[in-house]
Amino acid sequence: MTYNFRYSKFLQGGILNIIFLGLLCMASIGISMLILKLIGISNTKVSIFWDNNSNIALILVLLLPLILLVLFIITGSILYRQLIDSKGILNIFNNYAILHYKGKEITLEKGEFSLSYGKVHFGRNGICNFLYPVVYVIKTKNEKFKIYKSVQEAYELTTFKQRMKKLCPELSLDIAMNALIKLSNTKNKKIKNEISYIGNIEIVLNISTLDVFENTDYFVDIENALVFKDVPFITCDIYENKNSNHLIGEIALLDDEKNDKLPTVEELKKRVIVSVIKLDEYIKK
Repeated sequence: MTYNFRYSKFLQGGILNIIFLGLLCMASIGISMLILKLIGISNTKVSIFWDNNSNIALILVLLLPLILLVLFIITGSILYRQLIDSKGILNIFNNYAILHYKGKEITLEKGEFSLSYGKVHFGRNGICNFLYPVVYVIKTKNEKFKIYKSVQEAYELTTFKQRMKKLCPELSLDIAMNALIKLSNTKNKKIKNEISYIGNIEIVLNISTLDVFENTDYFVDIENALVFKDVPFITCDIYENKNSNHLIGEIALLDDEKNDKLPTVEELKKRVIVSVIKLDEYIKK
C-alpha cells in the first residue's frame, strides 16, 4: 500500500521564526525610512508643508513602519509555509516499509522500530493548534527521524473560521503514520482515536464510507465536493435534512494527490472517510 503525504521541513515556531520576524522588522523599518525620505519629510525644501501638516507627518512616521510590518508578516508567512512544505512517500509491505523522506530511502523492518508522536496543546480543552504541527518520531536501533505535520496542508484544508476555532483536521501524514504504526514495536497500535461522530453518526476513520449517512437525518453535498491540488483529499459538506442551510460538518475522502479532477458520484461513494470536522453554521444559498 502506498501513502503520499506532506510534511514541514522545520518546526513552525522555533528559532527560525524569530530570525524571520527580525528580518521582516528590519526590512519594514528600512523601507519606511526610504519612503519618508523620498516624500521629503526630512527635506528642508518641503519642511514648510510638513510643518503645516504635522499630524499627517506624525501618522506617517508612526504608522507606516507598522503597516508595512503587518503586510510583510502576512505575505512572508504564506511564502514561509510554502517554502518549508515538502512531500514524502510511504510504501508498506507485509513485513517491512520503505519511507521516502528528505531525499532518503529508509527501510523499516517489522518490529524493529518504534513510532511516537507529540502534540502542542493549549487552552482549557487542550485543543491541538495546527500552527505548531504534530511531530512524529521514528526510532530504529541506529537512527531517529522527526517528521512534522504540514502547516501549509492544514491551511489548505481549513477555512478562516475553522482556524479561528482551532479545528485540526486529519492530514495525509496522520493517515500514513496510522498505517505505519501497525508494523512498529509500539504497544499502542493506534496513534489517534479512529472513531469520530457527526451528530449521532459513528464514523470509523479510514474504514467508513458515505454509506453511513444513508437513511439518516443528514445528507452529503457530493455535487459540490472540492478537490485540492497536491492534496490527497476530497472534501464534502454535511447538511441537515430538515434545514439544508444548516452545515453540521465536513468530511474528507481519500484521493490520489496527482488527481485534480472530481471523480464520479459512484466513485466518491466508495472512498473511505479519512477526516471529520464538526461544524454548526448556517449557510445562505
